[in-house]
Amino acid sequence: MPNLQESDFDLITDKKQLLKSYGESKGHYRQIQALRDVSGSNFSNGQIIFKFALGSQDYWKPDHSYLRLRAKLTMGDGTSIGVRHKVAPGMNLASCLFSSAEFRIAGTAVSRIDAYMPQIDTLEKRLHNTGGWLNDNESTSGFMASDFHARQNMVSDDGIRLADSPQGFNELHSIENTTIGEVKLTSANYAQNEVLKAAQEVKIQMKDLKIFESDRKCGEFEIVFSPALSIFKYSKMLPCCQNYELVLTPHSTSQIQTQAIQSDPARNEADDAHLVKLNVQQGTNADDIKFEVQSLYFYIYQARGPTVNNATYLVDLYNTRCQASNVPSTSLQSKSFQVSRATRALSVAYQSNLTLTDSRMCASQLVSYTTDKYASDHSTEAKRNQPQPVTPGEEQKVQTFYVNYAGKQFPTPNADYKFESGSDFTQERYVQTQMASQRWWDHAERFRDFQRRGTVYHQIIHKDPKDSSTQCIVSQSFQNATNVSQMNLLLFDHYRSVARIVVQNGRVVDVTLKEE
Repeated sequence: MPNLQESDFDLITDKKQLLKSYGESKGHYRQIQALRDVSGSNFSNGQIIFKFALGSQDYWKPDHSYLRLRAKLTMGDGTSIGVRHKVAPGMNLASCLFSSAEFRIAGTAVSRIDAYMPQIDTLEKRLHNTGGWLNDNESTSGFMASDFHARQNMVSDDGIRLADSPQGFNELHSIENTTIGEVKLTSANYAQNEVLKAAQEVKIQMKDLKIFESDRKCGEFEIVFSPALSIFKYSKMLPCCQNYELVLTPHSTSQIQTQAIQSDPARNEADDAHLVKLNVQQGTNADDIKFEVQSLYFYIYQARGPTVNNATYLVDLYNTRCQASNVPSTSLQSKSFQVSRATRALSVAYQSNLTLTDSRMCASQLVSYTTDKYASDHSTEAKRNQPQPVTPGEEQKVQTFYVNYAGKQFPTPNADYKFESGSDFTQERYVQTQMASQRWWDHAERFRDFQRRGTVYHQIIHKDPKDSSTQCIVSQSFQNATNVSQMNLLLFDHYRSVARIVVQNGRVVDVTLKEE
């Protein structure tokens, strides 16, 4: 039932009561070009700066503005990649390309991310959007699919996907109990060539079953995205300024390929030609995998509005920062962090610390792996250097977990988790995070995707407005068999800052920023 208020019965009797609209009738998108060339090998050559100015009657809308990236993923000689090459775009690809970012107003940075761009960007998308949006809109436009094989098939020339309306099966999950040849179809293997091969062996045509259809098969693609900077969450129009700047810092040439491309964590031991490379390369050889940016433009939504000559206004900004600390052992340990005195929420996750060097471990996935790097068979040089499969899930093996901040401890009572063969007591952590982010009642991220993208504990902070606590302590222990040798604890503090902007004679003359 709707919650009716007395004002709902007020009729509009005068045109002056109608809402004024500037953006709808006078708004348009304006393309902003970077100050330097960002195509090809130039992409990693230092900061990428987009600069624009607005006159006294001009405004722009940050939450409607975006970047458009065009790129391609191919073999080193430019030929298409296939499923057999066992590579895919990194999850939430655009965020994986940058190490830091900031937005400046008249030379003053009002929004900044100094490190952990992929981790922050992906976490915020997961906390503030529905599971449907993540799996449909963002998976299509930004490679947000939690499943490696789904992203792999989008860019492979022989990629396939489950048909939107598979015929012969009443529901999608019934595929789990179906066998074609000797291959049992599961969510993990439905889109691999082994399934097609099995179908041919028993002379079943996939087109007749109508279970699968061709995927996008686009090695050359376009991504529309906004950085995780707090300014892009601001939903009101911002007025004139002689100097707005968006500054993005891409990863170095030596790291960009590993960050952009994810290798399959599992390898096919029977086929040396299909072995996963620990580190993908950029080159001209047919055996290399190559990611290349073709263009990057910034599009601002701009509109005409009331003239602003002299004014002082405030912009409230909601920021997220990430800090990391290694996990030294499985025993109970406490780690201390300094957070903003304006912290409104905290998130905790665990992740492998090899994401910058091992392309099997995607920086946007908050996951930690077992990391047996080389094969046990040393009979030949090739086999000595074969990468072993890495298995996700070490981050699930938290046994004891609690956080102390602002005189409170949470969760209460202390978390008591268990994740091992035959036991999974991690559902509560999932539900608590979905409730804290208000997603539980509004199409929450699926539990399976929550685990694949990385388990997170999220807590809203309720404290006295005068409380300026800055110390946060995270305590945890892991099951004895957990591999923590290459695991980081990640703490995200979500906090508010307010920018105060002074305009005189149509020009911004002062910008100050305060956390509150």
